[in-house]
Amino acid sequence: MYEDDRQSWIDLATDGRSYRSLLYLLWTFSTGFMYLPLLAAGFGMSFGLSFILIGLPLLVLMFAGSRGLADIDRKIGGVLLDKATLPLINDIPPGQSVFTRLGAYLTSATTWLSIVYLLTRFAAGMLALAVFNVMLPLFLIEILILAPLGISRSGITVQVLNALAGSIHNFSASLLPTVKDTPRRRSASERAPREKPKRDDYERLQVIDEDDPYYGFEDDEDILRGARR
Repeated sequence: MYEDDRQSWIDLATDGRSYRSLLYLLWTFSTGFMYLPLLAAGFGMSFGLSFILIGLPLLVLMFAGSRGLADIDRKIGGVLLDKATLPLINDIPPGQSVFTRLGAYLTSATTWLSIVYLLTRFAAGMLALAVFNVMLPLFLIEILILAPLGISRSGITVQVLNALAGSIHNFSASLLPTVKDTPRRRSASERAPREKPKRDDYERLQVIDEDDPYYGFEDDEDILRGARR
């Protein structure tokens, strides 16, 4: 893989992807155990107070907060693992009342998929904790003992660590609907060319008398007015 053992050990020890993968596993574990009680307490309080109308604004805030929290968590994971993240589909128009916005959130697929995303992060956090506890000792043994001695130069634990962290992120991110295609404006060369004025139209606008002004078409179809000389 590398030219010499020393270079192999240095590359393994300074590979930023490995440390970002470890940091992502810690992030997934810590936030995954936080989202479940947060959603349970927030929605439980909102539904409990909805009978006296106080819970309706809280319910709107919980739906909006779930969408925003899922988007932020997905973007942070993309930054840690150096993965591109597409924007989420925003199907909630602005300027709505509380009841109208609540109905829009209830009928929006993005809202429910965001809640599912946050709930699945609990299972992802448990998996991330298990992967972290298993891979961290193996990773340290390889880069601190095996690689300097020239026993392991392939970085197997590094590859497995990056693959597992990327798989957890890709699975969670696939639950959210994203804007895959953005309409692209056509360039000037792609637009349909303008039709040139016909010869008979040009001759019809000319004035026979040389002293009178004449009219014609330019290339951009603007009428040209001038005096014959």
